[in-house]
Amino acid sequence: MEGRSLIPTALVLLVYLLTFLSFTYCLSEEQKQVVKVHNNYRSQEGATNMLKMSWDSGLENIAKTYAAKCIWEHNPERGNVGENLFVGTGKFNVGNAIKSWYDEKPYYTFETMGCAADKKCGHYTQVVWANSNKVGCAHYFCKTVEGLDLKDATILVCNYSPPGNYKNQKPYRKGKSCSECPKGYSCQGNLCSNNMQGGSNGVNLVMFSSTTLVVLMLVALYSL
Repeated sequence: MEGRSLIPTALVLLVYLLTFLSFTYCLSEEQKQVVKVHNNYRSQEGATNMLKMSWDSGLENIAKTYAAKCIWEHNPERGNVGENLFVGTGKFNVGNAIKSWYDEKPYYTFETMGCAADKKCGHYTQVVWANSNKVGCAHYFCKTVEGLDLKDATILVCNYSPPGNYKNQKPYRKGKSCSECPKGYSCQGNLCSNNMQGGSNGVNLVMFSSTTLVVLMLVALYSL
């Protein structure tokens, strides 16, 4: 009887251990950095309806699978999700990659939804698309990249849900921060939070470091 009574205790300890390991695994610093950088930029826009972004492991899996193909074009099988792509040779930092997307902001005219000639704006608008509140990213080191004359390059894929960059739609509504948050949301750092968002969720994004030597970017544009 005594031996049998130890089984429930052992199971409880096992569940506790697995829960602890899972929790630790989900709170990786690299993925928290991705979420933090996105939210920092989103909080600067002065938007009435900007949702707080969090990590999504499902989006990460989509990004991971596609990044490993080393193809320089958008994933035609990603489904109804947004996508930003980045490729670079040499060592680089994931925060710098996201910054390069946000740095398109000066080329975008909010009032007309136009982009300066010969410039890209879609990476920026996806990063700050108000309703895109989930992100998942992954990277892959490619000996060669199909569609580019590059060798030994790293591709970064970030997927977003709900997707942004809908034609003839602005990325957010300008005004007092959080003044038009959805019902039940609170304002956290100028962002609308559903109060269930803690740290980032999901795992296995490797953080890049140092500077980018070669940078190319591609953005998905949606049409309704």
